Amino acid sequence: MQNAEGLSLEQTRRLLRAGRNLSFRGLSRPQISPWVEITLRCHQYLKQAKPTRGLLLEYMVKMTGLSAPQTIRLIRQ
Repeated sequence: MQNAEGLSLEQTRRLLRAGRNLSFRGLSRPQISPWVEITLRCHQYLKQAKPTRGLLLEYMVKMTGLSAPQTIRLIRQ
């Protein structure tokens, strides 16, 4: 998951399209939380339009292996 937060939105779209059959897992919750926080800041999540936030949510779900509700709760923290 290192440097994955630095992907552009277009690169993120491509990764999600290409990796539909792939799954990724973070090693542990203490490793996942900082990565999600960095990703949110890097992409200025709160300033994005709803479709872009949805894309970023899908990306974080894919990369962490968490469910969408778990990821949403993590984002709210």
